Amino acid sequence: MAGIQAPTFEPNDDPSAATYEWMATIHNACFPDWPVTADDVRHERESRDPSKFIERYLVRVQGEVVGYAETGHLQMSHREGKYFLHTQIHPDHEEATLATLTFLMGRLQQRGYDHLISYTRTDKSHRIEALERLGFACLQKNPDVRLDLEPFDPSLWTESLTRVAALGYRLVTLEELGDSEDVWRAYYDLDWELMQDVPYTDSFTKRPFEVWVDQIKTPQFDPSLFHFALRGDEWVGMTECYWSGADHVIAGTGLTGVRRPHRRVGVATALKVKALCDLKRRGAKLIRSDNEESNPMLDLNYRLGFRSTGAWLHYELKVE
Repeated sequence: MAGIQAPTFEPNDDPSAATYEWMATIHNACFPDWPVTADDVRHERESRDPSKFIERYLVRVQGEVVGYAETGHLQMSHREGKYFLHTQIHPDHEEATLATLTFLMGRLQQRGYDHLISYTRTDKSHRIEALERLGFACLQKNPDVRLDLEPFDPSLWTESLTRVAALGYRLVTLEELGDSEDVWRAYYDLDWELMQDVPYTDSFTKRPFEVWVDQIKTPQFDPSLFHFALRGDEWVGMTECYWSGADHVIAGTGLTGVRRPHRRVGVATALKVKALCDLKRRGAKLIRSDNEESNPMLDLNYRLGFRSTGAWLHYELKVE
C-alpha cells in the first residue's frame, strides 16, 4: 500500500536493562491485559535452552524501534527443520507484520525448514491476515477464558475439597513440600507424564531437568501458588498458577492434570478450587487460562465460572 514504510531489521542481542525495558513496553502495548516486566523478558531469554537455535531481531520503521521478532527451535516440540516465528509489533505499526514474518522465513531458508509454527490471538487481525497470506493454516484453537474473582464464592465449592480429603488425597503447595531436589524431581516426572495428555498437533520434547527448573522459576514464581495432590507418597495431580506483572492483581494458570488411575473422582476440581480460593484471599482480581477446545479442563473452567473472551490460535505451515 502506498505510503507504508518498509521495516528494517537488525540483530537484537544486547542483554541490557534498556533492551528488556523497551521489549516489555512493546509487549504491554500489544497485550495490556497480560502485562510483563522487563525482568520477565530477561528471564525468558536467559532461561532458554542454550542448545536450541534462535535468532532475535529488532524491527524499525523510519529508524524508530516498533517491535521485535524471533525465530528458532521450538523448545516444547523440537526437531530439525521445525521452527517457530514470533513477532511483537506495536499496535501503531501493525502493517509491518507481514514484512517481518517474511523476513524471518527468509532467514530460515538458509537453514532449511519443512515445518513452521506461529501463534496469535483472535483480536490480532493483522497477524492473522499476514499468516494466512503466507500459507499458514490454523490447526488448533485454545479459548482464552477469564474469571472475575470478585463474585467467586468459595463456600459453594467446599464440598469438592472435603470429598477428595475423604478419599485419602492431601492437597499441598510446592512451598509446603520444600525446595529439595527430590521434590523438584517428583514435580518434573509428574509434569512430563501429564503433558502426554495435553492436546497438541505434535509430540512434546522433554526439556533437560535443569533447564525446566530454571524456566519454572520466573521472576513472578511463587511456590505457594503451585498446588499438588498426594495420596500417601504418590504425586497424583497438580495445578500451577503464576502472577502476571508486578502488581499481583492478574494471575494465570499453567498445567492442570491428574494421573490416569486417579481421574474422575474430583481431584482436578479440588486443586483448582483450592488455587482460586488462595488467589482470592491474596487479593487477585482476575484469573486467566486457556485450553484446547476438546480439553476436559476447559469444561472444568467453565463450571467454575470462567468466561471466554476470544481464543489463542495455533498456526502451522508444512512444506512437503
